[in-house]
Amino acid sequence: SALSSAATCLYIVAVLLVLNWRLALATLVPVAGIWLFTRSYTGRVLGWHRATRARLGDLAARAQESLSGLAVIKAYGQEEQEAARFRKLSEEAMESAARTARARSLFFPAVGFLGFAASVSTLGLGAWMVVRGEFTLGGLVAFRSFWWPLMTQLNVLAAVGDMLQRAEAAGARVFEILDAPDEMADAPAAVPLRVDRGRVEFRGVTFRHPRGSEEAGLRDVSFAAERGEIVAIVGPSGAGKTTLLHLAARFHDPDEGAVLIDGQDLRGVTRASLRASVALVCQEPLLFAGTVLECIRYGRPDATRDEVLEAARLACAEEFIARLPLGMDTEVGERGAGLSGGQRQRIAIARAFLRDPRVLLLDEPTSSVEPESEAALLEALQRLMHGRTTLLTSHRLALVRHAHRILVLQEGRLVEEGSHEALMRRGGLYAAMQRAQDGSRRAGASPAGQEAAFRAAPHST
Repeated sequence: SALSSAATCLYIVAVLLVLNWRLALATLVPVAGIWLFTRSYTGRVLGWHRATRARLGDLAARAQESLSGLAVIKAYGQEEQEAARFRKLSEEAMESAARTARARSLFFPAVGFLGFAASVSTLGLGAWMVVRGEFTLGGLVAFRSFWWPLMTQLNVLAAVGDMLQRAEAAGARVFEILDAPDEMADAPAAVPLRVDRGRVEFRGVTFRHPRGSEEAGLRDVSFAAERGEIVAIVGPSGAGKTTLLHLAARFHDPDEGAVLIDGQDLRGVTRASLRASVALVCQEPLLFAGTVLECIRYGRPDATRDEVLEAARLACAEEFIARLPLGMDTEVGERGAGLSGGQRQRIAIARAFLRDPRVLLLDEPTSSVEPESEAALLEALQRLMHGRTTLLTSHRLALVRHAHRILVLQEGRLVEEGSHEALMRRGGLYAAMQRAQDGSRRAGASPAGQEAAFRAAPHST
């Protein structure tokens, strides 16, 4: 529409110049004024549209946050305070939108008035030229017949310009994300990862978090996990356990040292081949809205229904799925809201089974599981870890004591390494954690209370 209108305007201007170039030039002066006015308006209104979109974004984010935290709001009696915050954001959004609407309501009538004024002045000047014999009456009629289509097309261009400003403001925040640089892009000479044994090695790895992060990085960490070996990583909160797993998945690159799989530096392999060989099960499993079948198949979209059913059986999820209203075709809701924590975690494990990775990363896999589901979950995890190189983090030391090897991190450093029995005999940090957790468990403390008890317990490193 904009290109067609612009082309039409150029054609009409050319015709007007042929009919009477002096009258045409006099006509184009107010047209130029309309163009300058439109340019000034669009320059200002873009900022107003962006401000309105920002306010609406803040309003939507606050609404989503309040709805997801409704139980906390009610528990602390903050309904009125949250309503006041939402009302304030609503008023700001409304005022911003009203300011933009006021500007638009003035702009288009102003353009129409300028066009009408230009029309009257053109008619008057043309009549004066006819009286003086400088232009014919027929020529003036023909000139006027082209003049109104010109003004119509100018109004179309003004409307399109306003629409483009609104569209640019609406898309600005989206394009900020789309245009963000890919920090973990494949190297120019990256090659596919060739996994044979599935040996994972950290070689002198140091990683520093961005300034302001409370979580410790890793400092000169070195170890290797052999094929089929279960290596557990334990330590206080913020010791760097999750960071270690994220480096193994190449969500980050180390600042110093290297992370290798079967001797290949992850920075030199393609991400697609790495992710095809690695599966991550997080402490808070994320299920996208859809059916149970779709959530499990997310691990391998081309899997058949029978393969999905087998993965669910291996993950000890078959029984509870069969009890759902539509079985595998039951909708789980947004973020899996229709399922319990243990059920969501078993679906996440089934997703990992379906992917059949050579390297398995488990980040606190039992932290959000209700007690009645823990036995089934542990059975599923044992099956999943069998024969795979596994890196496992957990605050529940009962889960890690049967690992082939345990790594103990403290403030980003690897301070102890060995089996459960060897570390207990050593009497260091791990033994202190185990004693504190055993004592807290007997007293009925929560995992958070167990860690607090550990921090208060004397230990040596």
